[in-house]
Amino acid sequence: MRPQIESTLAIVFALLAFLSVAIWNGSPFYFWDSPDYIELSFSWNLPPYRTAPYGAFLKIARLTGTLWTVVIVQAAIVTYVLHETLSVFVAERAPRLLALLTLPLALLSGLPWVVGQIMADAMTGPVVLAVIALTFAADRLSAVRRTALAATLALAVSLHTSHMAIGGGLLAFIVAANWLLRRHAGDLRPRPMVPALALVAGVALTAMVHWAAVGRPFVTQPSYVLWLGRLVEDGIAQRFLDDNCRRGDEYKLCKWSGELPPTANSFLWVDAGAPYHVYGSWEKMRPEARRIVEKTLRDYPLLHLKAAVRLSFQQLIRFSTGDGILRGVDFLLGKVLRKHYLRDYQAWLASRQKSAAGIGFKAINAIHFPAMALAQLALIGVAIVAYRRRERMALAMSVLVIVALLGNAFVCGALSNPNDRYQSRLVWLAVVALGIGVQRLRYQNAPVVLPGEPAGH
Repeated sequence: MRPQIESTLAIVFALLAFLSVAIWNGSPFYFWDSPDYIELSFSWNLPPYRTAPYGAFLKIARLTGTLWTVVIVQAAIVTYVLHETLSVFVAERAPRLLALLTLPLALLSGLPWVVGQIMADAMTGPVVLAVIALTFAADRLSAVRRTALAATLALAVSLHTSHMAIGGGLLAFIVAANWLLRRHAGDLRPRPMVPALALVAGVALTAMVHWAAVGRPFVTQPSYVLWLGRLVEDGIAQRFLDDNCRRGDEYKLCKWSGELPPTANSFLWVDAGAPYHVYGSWEKMRPEARRIVEKTLRDYPLLHLKAAVRLSFQQLIRFSTGDGILRGVDFLLGKVLRKHYLRDYQAWLASRQKSAAGIGFKAINAIHFPAMALAQLALIGVAIVAYRRRERMALAMSVLVIVALLGNAFVCGALSNPNDRYQSRLVWLAVVALGIGVQRLRYQNAPVVLPGEPAGH
């Protein structure tokens, strides 16, 4: 019974630690997009550029009458996937490593802030961990545990479109690397079939939820307007206007040549006089946005490539905690909470997020940012040591987390536009991979006891 007691205590400790920041706040944290998802869980009213599955996920709050249910479930999923990943990579040492990793994850990373927020960002890390764990879990987890983890992966993938790209890209890298390095893999046996099926199930679940919500199956709404916002920020939109408006091409955006807002967020959401407001609605803006995006891809492919590299790098180094956890989500959020969750509304009014003083993220990031930067640099070092010492499982975990961080930077930076919250939701994985790598290197020559086996097996 001792291993089971250790696992239970470690899981409870991690769960409480990951909930601690929201408990300290006195309320779940809310982002600008949170009201849309809360309302969606009641009305199925799908706003532009949102997806329905996370709104459907929030229906669990209706069972208890509080959004705290969502935060608790998110913390439980993160803790569960983290425990199963550790079970795959360090076997009987998983409970102790989970306990050891909990404090740095809770105190030095943005993980508790992500877990405590009413956003799908809490599920990004579990997507990466579950893909990696299921790839190597065949002889380390029972069939029941693999099935449960695959179901969790399918759910997490469905909750945000970026999860499909990140999970699918990571799995494609695993398949390609396994094929290229199959002669040097030794006893490393990646088996991508189960995670591949889970990813497909997640995509199918997204389509089915949309079918139920709006009467037609689809995975994501067209994103040409969002992409145009990115072109505004990186200067390609102005280059397009310079080249086309002089020829008399009829684009409404021409009247803004030389006066475009400096950032994508200003163009899309903030400035009252931004071009978006001239079109009148997302639907009216979409046809012209599509024409501009497609024409720039044909006319300026090298500019797009350079911008993708630059924006990916910018996203890679932007991972400060607290992006979007501001006091400015007042009007719409207050309206939605009063309508559906009155107790949560009252708690939010009394929360630290809503207080006049706010939350001191500058001081928090004086700790979090260098800690996460060092964790990522140390992870590169662990990968090098693992390669030299032929510790293949440590090497696999380190490399795959690095690939996931790079992939997330590309998906969110180059295909959208860089924001701290995008990388913050994932950068804590460097701490997990670092712990696994150090643990495996430390006990490299020690016998590993798999779950259910007697010691000395």
